[in-house]
Amino acid sequence: EFGRVDAFISHSWSDDADRKWEALQQWREAFKAKHKREPTVWFDQLCIDQTQIAESLEMLPVFLSGCRSVLALVGHTYVTRLWCVMELMVFVMTGGEEDQILWVPLSAEQEHSSSSTSALASFDVQNARCFLQSDTDRLLSTIDASFEGLERFNDTLRTLLTRASERQQRASQRSMRLGQVTT
Repeated sequence: EFGRVDAFISHSWSDDADRKWEALQQWREAFKAKHKREPTVWFDQLCIDQTQIAESLEMLPVFLSGCRSVLALVGHTYVTRLWCVMELMVFVMTGGEEDQILWVPLSAEQEHSSSSTSALASFDVQNARCFLQSDTDRLLSTIDASFEGLERFNDTLRTLLTRASERQQRASQRSMRLGQVTT
């Protein structure tokens, strides 16, 4: 039902599947402990008609606005994948709040690394790609027109990415002190 999806799962297909599954299960267990029920999630491969991806992806703003949060499973390739960063930006642009982006690093190195934070701070959309070059070209053209230039998009997304990562780091530090998992 629209608006009742707890989390849109945002992930890079290129990141380690086992780590993504483990992170998803940890989040799920923490969610169940907090809410006393299973979470409802939106997962691309199951929710998009894989035979009509282009048409389904045009509905991305609708899919995202029907979700209460975005669970970003962040591996080493996440911010290099244009669809991943677009999902975050579209979520915020359709009314989602920054604090509803749940940033979940897939490795301890990413979770506690200042180099990860600096990589986010130097994000450049021109270095992000889709699997299909035609998708990359189309999205970059849309971003350029929508944001009156790629640099304005970069500035906005750098701030969004950095804040999401910093929130996760603070929550992780708090939960380590309390011996809990964050949701």
